[in-house]
Amino acid sequence: MRNITGQTITQLIQSVVEKDVENSYRQFLSTKIPDMVFTSPFKCDGYGVSQKDNIRLLCEFKKDVDLRTKSDQVDVIIQAIFYVKKFEQNGMILPNVLLLGDKNELFVLHTNSIFDYLSFDIDWELPASKAHMIFPIKEKLMQDEKIAPFVFSINELDIAIEKIKDLAKNVVRLIPITPHNITEVFSYFENNVLGKHILDTNQLANLFVQLLINPDENYLHPVAKRKT
Repeated sequence: MRNITGQTITQLIQSVVEKDVENSYRQFLSTKIPDMVFTSPFKCDGYGVSQKDNIRLLCEFKKDVDLRTKSDQVDVIIQAIFYVKKFEQNGMILPNVLLLGDKNELFVLHTNSIFDYLSFDIDWELPASKAHMIFPIKEKLMQDEKIAPFVFSINELDIAIEKIKDLAKNVVRLIPITPHNITEVFSYFENNVLGKHILDTNQLANLFVQLLINPDENYLHPVAKRKT
């Protein structure tokens, strides 16, 4: 793979079909984040994982839309939300950053920004490419003042990558607990939150449930050190 600079990405990405735009972004990201491995779960445009930078990047690419307008931003975000929902439904760790771009511009969002939309009572079996037609979720996003991303020019992709790294490292990712992932979340709670402990199975399960239903009364002690 040849090295791609910020100057050459513009030429690479001025492509004639959407798939070429996708491939150009993937190639550039893989060059700038060498350990990033791309797959396409649920036929998404790309899911890039970097262990070094703690990045789980869900990508959605278009050939040529106006991502500086709220309407086009929302249409692309809805499609990304549907893919994130697939992760949730299959009990998988969610992406922590979204990259949405076309051949001219792009923006990035932390998954926390769209967290609440995963609980919408809509037909989640609808193809992601048709999801922007769902009026309730589109209307809500159009009015959502938290969805106001900074839009980068394609020439600023290097800067956008630094933004992706910052979001992945510096923002605490919220994890929705569902019947699909509760076993994984419970395991994470026991191994990474509690660490070594003397609780039996019933006590551990009771504490976990109490944290879910009554978090104000159950929390990690701010002073006491955990045994490791």
